[in-house]
Amino acid sequence: MPVSVPKAGFRAQRCVADLGSESRGAELSFSKVVSVEFCSSRYLLEYVQRKRLRPPPDYFVNGQAFHETAARMYRGLSRGKPPDEADLLDFLARRVT
Repeated sequence: MPVSVPKAGFRAQRCVADLGSESRGAELSFSKVVSVEFCSSRYLLEYVQRKRLRPPPDYFVNGQAFHETAARMYRGLSRGKPPDEADLLDFLARRVT
């Protein structure tokens, strides 16, 4: 079924059309919205043509650092080890730009 975007510009319509053509179905993320607003060519390369771009956006690097730190904390908790705040902050600081 075609997706219509009322009162939306070309970029938004292209973004929705590309999302609808993905094999997993439509999936909208903060990264995709920021990418298409910042540079529609970057969106095309990154999400349609699946090219890895450098440098990665700060929000991606920082988000990944947060998730790695949270995973480290939960791995420790699952082994019965309470999180050490200093260790987690040091781990996070080494990953944040």
